[in-house]
Amino acid sequence: MINSFFTTYKHQMSKSKHFWAAWCSTLCVTGCIISITPQVSLAQCGTVGKDGNATAISGVINTYYPGSGKTSNNTVTVGTMRSGGGTAITKGDLILVIQMQDGSTTNFTNSLTYGGGLNSSVGNYEYAKVDSVSGSTLTLAKNLTNTYVQDTQKTFQVIRIPQYVSATLGGSVTASPWDGSSGGIVAIDVYNNLDFNSQSIDVTGKGFRGGGSRDVAYWYASPIDRTVPTIFAGAYTGTNDFYANNKLASFKGEGTAGTPQYTYDGTTLSNTGVQGYPQGDLGRGAPGNAGGGGVVAGVLNQTTKPYTIPGHDAGGGGGGNIGAGGLGGDTWEPATGGRWQNGGFGGGGIAASTAKILLGGGGGAGITTNATQMSGRPAADGIVNGGSGGGIVLVRAGNILSNGFIFAQGVVGTKGNSTDAGGGGGAGGSVSVAARSGSFAGLNINVSGGNGSDSTYREHGPGGGGGGGLVAYGGGATGIPVSSTISGGAAGFDLSKPPYHHGSMPGFDGGIISSLVYSGCTKTKVILVKRITAINGQPILGVVQDSDNDRDPNWPSATYLQGAIDAGKVKPGDELEYTIYYLNTGNGSAKNVRVCDRLNKNLIFQTQFDPTNSATVNKGISWNPGNTGSQYFTNIENDDKGFFSTTIPLPTSCNVAGNTTNSADLSNNVVVVDLADSSTAIPGTITPGNPNNSFGYIRFKAKVRP
Repeated sequence: MINSFFTTYKHQMSKSKHFWAAWCSTLCVTGCIISITPQVSLAQCGTVGKDGNATAISGVINTYYPGSGKTSNNTVTVGTMRSGGGTAITKGDLILVIQMQDGSTTNFTNSLTYGGGLNSSVGNYEYAKVDSVSGSTLTLAKNLTNTYVQDTQKTFQVIRIPQYVSATLGGSVTASPWDGSSGGIVAIDVYNNLDFNSQSIDVTGKGFRGGGSRDVAYWYASPIDRTVPTIFAGAYTGTNDFYANNKLASFKGEGTAGTPQYTYDGTTLSNTGVQGYPQGDLGRGAPGNAGGGGVVAGVLNQTTKPYTIPGHDAGGGGGGNIGAGGLGGDTWEPATGGRWQNGGFGGGGIAASTAKILLGGGGGAGITTNATQMSGRPAADGIVNGGSGGGIVLVRAGNILSNGFIFAQGVVGTKGNSTDAGGGGGAGGSVSVAARSGSFAGLNINVSGGNGSDSTYREHGPGGGGGGGLVAYGGGATGIPVSSTISGGAAGFDLSKPPYHHGSMPGFDGGIISSLVYSGCTKTKVILVKRITAINGQPILGVVQDSDNDRDPNWPSATYLQGAIDAGKVKPGDELEYTIYYLNTGNGSAKNVRVCDRLNKNLIFQTQFDPTNSATVNKGISWNPGNTGSQYFTNIENDDKGFFSTTIPLPTSCNVAGNTTNSADLSNNVVVVDLADSSTAIPGTITPGNPNNSFGYIRFKAKVRP
């Protein structure tokens, strides 16, 4: 017996008035109700399908807001919507809240442990539904699981996620690049079908930015240098210089522990005006998942140009994600041909997990001493930068269709234009694809780390390779991606004959998780259509549409709903065959589904469905799930799925509003069929008629009472 909380869906019957007279008159379909236990995952859903159907999406589809202050239960405060963004957040929207950076517990001591201690909050993320918007304050439908903080060492962002009914890619979908406060992420939510259409989602190089390079020969001992703040004052004192008050070093990359003063996103060298890491932004130590900068070896006592630097041109370290970044190449010592291992350390890696998701760390910048001077700026300023990391892609879809590509690769560090070191490669980003059905087999996913850039002279330090990122998939769809590239970036080469790495190291490989749980919006929507399908054994053919249920596009065919709403003139003794068609047009599995149909008081239920078939003796109810053949249920309540009730009160779950004494024409005789219980389910529809047990019909017969 099904005895549970339920929601009632009542079939919209014919709009004509129904009546029955003692003799020749009209019988229509009435009395059918359905009760189910709701199977809607409200906690992570906005307004399902709010953005409608999208036939050719491309470009930037998300809207980005920097976080502000600290979240509190179901309240989030955001900053100004990023310029160039799309649709502003409104009531009913689905948003992503994600902690991007947190350096509060990172080790910034000048030691080999510099940069360790990934804070437990970094990478935390969750979906939420917006209940209301007041100025910059978002009130959510439910409390957040985590707390998100924005301060001098912590950064979080809020992203509006489009909620499509179905969507087809019409070109490359991408993200606004990470700018230190927002961006770098593509997040898409599709209730039904997501068709990649042989197109791509591409966030290559949209993650944490590489460290900006600097020409140490130009900058050293220049008290009136027009670009270097005095906070960088201080000579190099030894090979274990891990942090930043050091002119003879390059900038670290950007990562989970913070943002340095100078960063490079592949196009633009940015200057925040202040150092971002405690103890400074220069040096070979790798903060969080960012690569460290190259460092000059030896002590320089000269104060006039040209300078002779004992050991210089060390490479930048690669950024990290799941795989750690590679070590930057060694310095070159022109007087003796010696070398020092002063390349930037690679950014740290973390264990692959579905609980956290990160941007790829930016590579550290290499040392430059001879690059061609750029107009109006110090020589080599912005030449040998670290590469940017890959961004994040979050896909939730009811069904994955067609072949497609997802790119979240790290970018190669930039290469000098004279005899200089190389920059570290950015780490690969993170890709998460969860789908209830369909197949992953057509997807090509690449989260490889960027290569360290080559140095431009023999025995100058090339850049270290960026670490590989994360590929996560699962949730019910079958197969595995045709390719999941998680390799670390290659170490750069120098220009010796033959070329070799001169101490630079490749990035480590990333990770794959194939057990992702689908956490997208699921909704059960079981609909009913009742028809008279035969009179006295003569089938009634044809399709009548009188409601939205009839016109639902997920019925298996346009001719499936055979039968009539009105039987026309009938007389006592005539036998009517009733068919109740059902369909789970939602995308979630429906459990505890009971159909109750009260007979007209002038009908007599027929206790044997087919008198010519001995298998139907004392079995008056037929069930055909998905055109797989008829099953017959006994008329009494027992272990099978159906029964015929003639008692008051009505059976459990049938005694609902509108079905007890709502019509003088209805009797207390009820046909009851349990289509699913707590251990079985009617699956949601993927495509019309698929799967075949998402639809079916119930039949019974009744004679007109004398």
